[in-house]
Amino acid sequence: NRVAYQVGALAAIAALAGGRLRHVKAHGALYNRAWDDAAAASAIVRAVCAVDASLILFAPAASRLLDEAHAAGLKVAVEIFADRAYDEDGRLLARDRAGALITEPAVCAGRVLAMLTAGALITAGGRHITTAIDSVCLHGDTPTALAIAQRVRDALLAAGWRMAPPARPT
Repeated sequence: NRVAYQVGALAAIAALAGGRLRHVKAHGALYNRAWDDAAAASAIVRAVCAVDASLILFAPAASRLLDEAHAAGLKVAVEIFADRAYDEDGRLLARDRAGALITEPAVCAGRVLAMLTAGALITAGGRHITTAIDSVCLHGDTPTALAIAQRVRDALLAAGWRMAPPARPT
């Protein structure tokens, strides 16, 4: 399948450069589709398992991809977004909806801290969906991405959170 081909190719490129692929994250439309599409989630999980089952798979909180990865026994990094709002089901609010993209650094930092403290994804309407949180994503194409990253980092450190790369299973 195409996902396995891409993951395998990337692993080979990393090896040629003297490195090792440590994690996989589907991008864009495929990542969003795997939130609730069983076929897309299964394809990603099967590909990672086929190429290297020790890879860490990044998956959105409260998603089908997360469930499929856990069922397959993969190590998963559960991800939330600093600069995107969530609908009441826990999906990213469509970019064409008002408030979907959050560009104010202080607001992003506050949201991330609130979600980490609550151990929950917090929707635009205030609903809390309980989840583990291992990673915070920030879109590099958000106009204020650098300021958001700095503000979120500073807020997390000030609140006593620790930042580290995702851990491989022992």
